[in-house]
Amino acid sequence: MAKDFTLAFRDQIMLYMLIMPLLLSFIFSLFISSLQNTQVSFVIDSSVEETVVQGLQQYGKVIVLESNQAVKERVLGIDDVVGITKVADKYNIILEGNELESLRELAGMTLDQVISGQYFGDYQVESLGKEESQFKNVIVIVMILMGILMGGLLSAFNIIDEKESRSIHALGVTPLSFGEMLLARGLMALIIGVMLGVGNALIMVGTQVNYLLLIIGVLFSVTLSLLIGFGIGSFANSQIEGIALLKVVFLVFMGVPIAALFIPAKWIWVLYPFPNYWAFEAFNAIMVRPLEIGNFWFSNGILLAISVVLILLLTPIMKKHLFTH
Repeated sequence: MAKDFTLAFRDQIMLYMLIMPLLLSFIFSLFISSLQNTQVSFVIDSSVEETVVQGLQQYGKVIVLESNQAVKERVLGIDDVVGITKVADKYNIILEGNELESLRELAGMTLDQVISGQYFGDYQVESLGKEESQFKNVIVIVMILMGILMGGLLSAFNIIDEKESRSIHALGVTPLSFGEMLLARGLMALIIGVMLGVGNALIMVGTQVNYLLLIIGVLFSVTLSLLIGFGIGSFANSQIEGIALLKVVFLVFMGVPIAALFIPAKWIWVLYPFPNYWAFEAFNAIMVRPLEIGNFWFSNGILLAISVVLILLLTPIMKKHLFTH
């Protein structure tokens, strides 16, 4: 295992594979934060009446500036804001000109409603009890799964490196069993999966997740890393072949959980044979509130069962391809 980590940090591509998920999590966290905080911003001059200011505050953020010129300069900033000034008892809406048409219409409707005091209809708010953003949860889970994928990929490319240098043949004549090789690679995948999984979650959701359950979920998902690592490492005889297989594996590994979000409930059973679907379900169970502990353990149990069966079925084939190159 120590040799695997040495190779990983020596190879710049593998080092990039370790850093990339954390970097993507940071970018996504900024993007999601901006989406969740999206609201209309009004920039007005100080001559606008207080009643209008209070009315606009019901629809968005209001910034009061000293003069019309200051409002115009703020509107020309990089973000989209609506400028409102008052000259000779007449209100003017100031826009940069490149805003969405919907924002232009909204600005006029809002100002007209605030000034006239007329409302277009009565309404009531009904909460469906969803306090978290489903979109945010999905992105967090995808990034955790990517960390698990990286653990398998590093194992795969280390195996390919050993095949290209023919050092893998030396392992074939040692007392080291295939099971012990799986264990060694599994430990490395577990360490990488926990590091990236916890790191991605910390970046994106902070303390809003149960990290003990997250680590347990990664532990169950190590079987996925083993399947990926030994699958690619066994069938690829060069780095180029490994990259080609990686494209297919990545599509299936990430595509199945995403497909689960769009497939109608009556067809979701089609995804049941895929272990990564159950990994997605397990992590989803600890991202929602309240925690779905029963679903977490059930999904991990199915994940473990399917993965172990696949490993047992593929072991003879993988051993043959590993030591006959």
